[in-house]
Amino acid sequence: MKTIPGHLEIKNNKLHIVDYPLEDISHAYGTPTYVYNLDRVRENYRRIRNAFLKYSDRSVKIYYALKANFNPEILRTLVKEGAYADVLSVFEAEFALKADFPSKRTMFTGTSVTDETMKVMLDRDILINIDSFSMLRRLSKFAPKNLEVSIRWNPGKGAGFNPKVITAGARSHVRPIKFGIEEGKILDLCEEALELGLRPIGLHQHIGSGWTGEDVYSFLDTVTKTLEMAGKMTDFLGYDLKHVDFGGGLGISYRPEQEEFPLEEYAKGICKRVAKRGLGFESICIEPGRYLTGDAGVLLTKVNTVEEKQDTLIVGVDAGFNTLLRPAFYGTYEDHEFKEAYHHIVNVDRVEGPVSLCTIAGPLCETGDLLAIDRELTTPKEGETLAVLGAGAYGYSMSNIYNLQPRAAEVILPGPKLVTRRDSFSSLRINYEEQ
Repeated sequence: MKTIPGHLEIKNNKLHIVDYPLEDISHAYGTPTYVYNLDRVRENYRRIRNAFLKYSDRSVKIYYALKANFNPEILRTLVKEGAYADVLSVFEAEFALKADFPSKRTMFTGTSVTDETMKVMLDRDILINIDSFSMLRRLSKFAPKNLEVSIRWNPGKGAGFNPKVITAGARSHVRPIKFGIEEGKILDLCEEALELGLRPIGLHQHIGSGWTGEDVYSFLDTVTKTLEMAGKMTDFLGYDLKHVDFGGGLGISYRPEQEEFPLEEYAKGICKRVAKRGLGFESICIEPGRYLTGDAGVLLTKVNTVEEKQDTLIVGVDAGFNTLLRPAFYGTYEDHEFKEAYHHIVNVDRVEGPVSLCTIAGPLCETGDLLAIDRELTTPKEGETLAVLGAGAYGYSMSNIYNLQPRAAEVILPGPKLVTRRDSFSSLRINYEEQ
């Protein structure tokens, strides 16, 4: 496994976070439990901020994408660092405001948006990204005169670790792309916005999620296109925009051998293109989520069954795809075999030891409830704890209660401190009336 000094380390053959043995957290708080290192979140934020400060000729606003992880302690940590909030629902907005993100440091970017949602954003004084002509027209019916809005456009090219997360272009592996305004209609939307009494002040793009390595150059091609469109908007509107938002999507190293995200190339590439284009907008905006929290978190799950079935060593654990959806949901078929979306998995009690080829299976009544397939790791024993690494983003936020399995607890470090209790029978029943 790849260790991260000061964050994820092996001591006495046991896995530690911030010098704290994960084995002890498992015993103290039970499983399944997500564990987040707030110091690592800060470190990731500062790394991005410092990269842009080195190259940018104007202000940079780092919007944290709440969909990655809405844990209140993570939100409070980031708002203190100066982050902005990227939200896509009413409750994400309420979480951000409750965690002390000012409304002026919050932006709403939704799709298939209801009138009720837009009314809440107006009431909270949150900037709205327009995703469709329908959204624009409905918003204009109850928006105040000269309301400032931003426009989400589709730059025609997407990227991502899986077809399901590509959000630009016409289609992604047959699936039509539902996001943004296409190139030939942007100025028409600007014209209609002005006619309806709205004032476009920003342009937004987002091409997909989890891209790394060479994908950064495909992304930078869209930066050039977005700046060209921002120039056309500026000429048409007759005034400078306030911001151009290049979205999120920065990936992390899920596999030990995977290269780190090329942050310097990313920041330098954006800033160099912005400076060269020479537009007068005030701020560069980006929207990282996974990059800030992904490697800051692990999922602890306890082994309850170790048994060979049909010549495969099945290691049964108490976390299924209800707890961590990503391996099953973003898996792909390659060469007539299913490949789960990869997370490195470690035996926290014995990081190194005799190795077996294991399939890690959850407790759900689904054949697809597998966290790892035919994976080499230190042969688990019943009662030991496994750590699923890189689980700080799109883990708890995508979890559910399928089969009425309880959602995991959440613990933060330094501490440790329990932030979210594991679901109980009472909490699962809370929305049902007594019969």
